[in-house]
Amino acid sequence: NGAAYRFKGVDFTGSYHWDVSDASNIDFRLLATRMLDQTFQSTPGAAELNIVGQTGTGNSFLSDNQPTSKWIANLSATLTHGPFSITGQGRFVSSGVMDYLGAVPPDAAPAGGRTLSTNSVPSYEVFSLSGSYMFTGLGPLKSMQVFGVVDNVFDKTPPTAVGGGAFGPSNANGGTNAVFFDTQGRTYRLGLRTTF
Repeated sequence: NGAAYRFKGVDFTGSYHWDVSDASNIDFRLLATRMLDQTFQSTPGAAELNIVGQTGTGNSFLSDNQPTSKWIANLSATLTHGPFSITGQGRFVSSGVMDYLGAVPPDAAPAGGRTLSTNSVPSYEVFSLSGSYMFTGLGPLKSMQVFGVVDNVFDKTPPTAVGGGAFGPSNANGGTNAVFFDTQGRTYRLGLRTTF
């Protein structure tokens, strides 16, 4: 309960609206975060650790903090043509380490750390595609929107990114951090939204 945290980073956002024609437009949007420092002190008097860059799992049982990658970015583009719209989105997570307390021989693990055969996690990009069509004036309905979404369009496998836990290495035989990486593979959704 005496843990201390100090985070420092920069958020970037930008958007651009393009009128392609009288009936069509494209909207671009970028959201990105560059984490500079993520200093963590587990208990008063303990050594301060800069945990930014770990994309493995949390390092403590019931962890109340989550390390993050140096860069996270989302870029989307939406084409709207009358009642029809389609959106493509890409999400990027920069490369990182599995465990900020891990070390690869011949380097020695720090106090409370562990030895790993590898301590790196590659960068990761995943893409989604969604579309919708808006119907109006359907009897008692003011409007009805039909939409569909395909997440992880290219069915990209997430990297193995295990971390440490209070009872030893978590997912020692494999696993990944679902905070940063898609663990379900390609998924589909279809739905309706209505107003009366």
